Amino acid sequence: MVFIFFFLICFFSSGYIFPQSHFNSKQVENKIIIDGIINESSWLHADSISNFIQVEPDFGKPAEHKTVVRILYNSDFLYISGTCYKKDKDEEVRVSDLKRDFMFEDSDGFGIILDLLNDKRNVTAFFINPMGAQRDVMAFDEKIIDENWNTKWYSVTKINSISWTFEIAIPWSSLRYSSGTESIGANFVRLDRESNELSAWVPYPRTFTMFRLNYAGVISRLKFPEPHQDIRFTPYLLTQTQTGKNFSRNGDNIKSGADVKWALNSNTLLDLTLNTDFAQADADRDVINLTRFDILFPERRQFFLESAGLFKTGSADGIIEPFFSRRIGLDDSGNSVPMDGGIRLVHRDIENNYGVLTARTHIPDSLNSFFLIGRYSQNYGEQNRFGFLTTYRGDDFNNGLDNNIVAAADGFNRISDVLSFNWMLSGSGYLQKKDQHYYGYTQSASLKYLTEDINLFLNEYLISNDYSAASGFVAAKNISVLEAGTDLYLRPQWKPDFIRDFEPALYFNYYGNLNDGRLRQFYLTIWPIYILFQNGGVFSAKWLPNRENLYEEFSPAEGVTFPKGKYFYNRYEFRLATDPSANLSCDFLFSTGTYFDGALNKLSSQIKYRPIANISVSLNYEPNWFSDTGISKTNKKIDIISSELNLALNPFVSLSGFYQYNSEDKSSLTNLRFAWEYSPLSYFYILYNIGKSKSIGGKNIDHYQLMLKLSYQFQL
Repeated sequence: MVFIFFFLICFFSSGYIFPQSHFNSKQVENKIIIDGIINESSWLHADSISNFIQVEPDFGKPAEHKTVVRILYNSDFLYISGTCYKKDKDEEVRVSDLKRDFMFEDSDGFGIILDLLNDKRNVTAFFINPMGAQRDVMAFDEKIIDENWNTKWYSVTKINSISWTFEIAIPWSSLRYSSGTESIGANFVRLDRESNELSAWVPYPRTFTMFRLNYAGVISRLKFPEPHQDIRFTPYLLTQTQTGKNFSRNGDNIKSGADVKWALNSNTLLDLTLNTDFAQADADRDVINLTRFDILFPERRQFFLESAGLFKTGSADGIIEPFFSRRIGLDDSGNSVPMDGGIRLVHRDIENNYGVLTARTHIPDSLNSFFLIGRYSQNYGEQNRFGFLTTYRGDDFNNGLDNNIVAAADGFNRISDVLSFNWMLSGSGYLQKKDQHYYGYTQSASLKYLTEDINLFLNEYLISNDYSAASGFVAAKNISVLEAGTDLYLRPQWKPDFIRDFEPALYFNYYGNLNDGRLRQFYLTIWPIYILFQNGGVFSAKWLPNRENLYEEFSPAEGVTFPKGKYFYNRYEFRLATDPSANLSCDFLFSTGTYFDGALNKLSSQIKYRPIANISVSLNYEPNWFSDTGISKTNKKIDIISSELNLALNPFVSLSGFYQYNSEDKSSLTNLRFAWEYSPLSYFYILYNIGKSKSIGGKNIDHYQLMLKLSYQFQL
């Protein structure tokens, strides 16, 4: 009934209608020199796009910062050049960092959004900032975004007194398109970070993202070369030495392996990995979990990040994931498990998408694991899809075999431009080595209504006690969840110029036991104050009244244990964040109030200093103060401290350092990494790690590791 009521409220709402823009590209015979200087005669005689429109802060008005874009192509490359003018000579060009896949929102930047399949669903996007850092993204239906997809393309930028310019060359072999393509959907976006003006060739409503292809223009008079097979072979060689105290894997070793990317055609890509290594992946950040839900740590390994969106199902992010790639090659503590290899086949076209992933891992003399994941989705209508996912995991222990199978069906329906519905059904079967069988199910549904003025959402999840996704993730079992809420986006005429909008919100969250219907937790999020400043800073304050019923003891930290019972408590949160693009920025989130039968104060703080784009240092401090809590009326403090240093000679050579300390278990991690992209997607790494922790028996474990890794990508 709740869904029906919500549907009736939203159904007759209409979306936004804007005229479609068109542009004719130009073919050239010569090869354009990519040097960031737009002085070749081919550029000077090409037509240009310059009528950019604001998305933020004043939607629909002409952009105050002029942008001129030109498009050329030949048989090998698609060329795009741009001149991004300053409003005045004194205006600052802002760049947050030089790493690949930089944060677009924190820098001056330019983005190219391409609809290569002309289906208004599949996005291929390229971004660049004034210092030449690159970012490439794939997205589907605006919702499923693959920010870690990387392909080969070339770019150079230049900064002068009145503008910054760029030249980009994208090989046709790096793009996936249909045979006979002569026109594509496209949009171009520019962010001027000092004024925080976001403009686009075709403006899109500010509550949507730039990946909403309903608002793309059309580039015509293109002659795409016929798609052909493209094979890229990337072998690597790694040598390492490791030693330590009470550490069982001391010694030196040399390791080699390879990755292969084979574009079977313009829509199908085969990835193979052999003796896979993830030495350069970022370390997990420590957290203190104060809830009764397990925490989903993000995937950080490149092989699994690419095409990850295709294997995603449902909308219960962080709650239900029938497939989650961290189950492959990592144990429950995040430690690496040797991976013998894997195969991934991915296909995308206008009508359907499908993928298959298989991998094998092993722990010597202990466990061999085999994974098989299959995914299919069928597109229908303008932006609707239906699909299914199956996963299999077999764990071969020395004393028997465990088998886990999961099947899921899901769908997405864009009912109108502002109203969407997402759902999933999943079941699992688990056969243990002692012939014990477990069968479970889960279900999720989400309805969302989003305009420029309001966001309404309604989410519902069920997870049975026996649902088991050995290749996936569930935050809790035997639970029924109902979430509903609204956000308002208010821009009254009387607001000061330094404020972009007010975003008050109200959320409702209910968690109950699925088997007996008893209340587990209920809380409101009352968010009367949320101020978004024009520079990207935030000030907010919210109140969270909670009711929790504990049917068994709960221990969020060592020495803090709450007995069974009913609890009523109130939490208050205050946040202040300054302009994240400024040389010095900070973000403070302070929460206070009662916590079960005691009190808890918590501070999450970050201070970041960036004197120039090539150098940045950040300090994170998270103290947690427990007062008079639990059975023992414990008073204790837990600190998590981390710091990060990034030094970049240019977008291709960098040195980074990371340190974190957790006072709860006296563990620490130090990571130093030198990275050199000496050729596109070919790298040389030097990594040095120091880890300090305690074993289950209380022994101090010290671990020192030095690694050198070299990879090179051959295009066959």
